[in-house]
Amino acid sequence: MNKRVLVVDDEYSILVSVRELLEPEGFEVITVDSGRGCIEELKKGFKGVILMDIMMPGLDGWDTIKWIVDGGFLEGNIIAML
Repeated sequence: MNKRVLVVDDEYSILVSVRELLEPEGFEVITVDSGRGCIEELKKGFKGVILMDIMMPGLDGWDTIKWIVDGGFLEGNIIAML
């Protein structure tokens, strides 16, 4: 089973909190602080659950999700709003 989670949020406390909750349960947690960081992880081949913040400076969550869909990176990923 793929137990990978990509947390995308511009608030450091959220990134740390989610990591601390999920890692003890056996999840591999990757954290990034921007939509651009999310895109870079997807380009590296990330597959799993993406917990996406919506309100971020620069590339917000909605625009990042649009890029994921338009770029063909949705397959193998599940996106949930954080």
